[in-house]
Amino acid sequence: MSKSLDSELISIIMPCFNAVAHLPKSVGSILAQTYSNWELITVDDGSSDGTLAWLESQADQRIRVISQPNRGVSSARNAGLAEAKGHFVAFLDADDTWASCFLERMVGAFEADPSIGLAYCGWQNVGLLGGRGAPYIPENHEVLDKKAILLASNRWPIHGCLTTRKLIASAGV
Repeated sequence: MSKSLDSELISIIMPCFNAVAHLPKSVGSILAQTYSNWELITVDDGSSDGTLAWLESQADQRIRVISQPNRGVSSARNAGLAEAKGHFVAFLDADDTWASCFLERMVGAFEADPSIGLAYCGWQNVGLLGGRGAPYIPENHEVLDKKAILLASNRWPIHGCLTTRKLIASAGV
């Protein structure tokens, strides 16, 4: 990685609602990242299943816990964004995981082209029966009118993207 981006902090926002069964895997996938300069901001959204207690047991210098009454996933993401300190922002829902190289590869896309505002990738639903768990590679949105295409038909989930805090702020969020 270039010296310009290999040390940039990534703020990972994780909204959590009654997710205690999933948290060891999802948080574990963050702990396993090959890119290590990250902060995890978890937002418990009024859980009643032990999620908050589990999150608090994991809190340390890189893992922060916010607790709020149940207001929904968008409110939880926005609460996390308000606390984000990183140059980059990534979202990972509590029932999703990343490959260990996810953050490193996404930062690599920014290094390859510093003018981009976001990097995205394919994904895979693990554990689905009947061939529904095959890897999915989204169509190439790198065309002239890519903004219109992305806004009309977004084919990748929020956890398959890395963007900058500056770009999110410029959108008025």
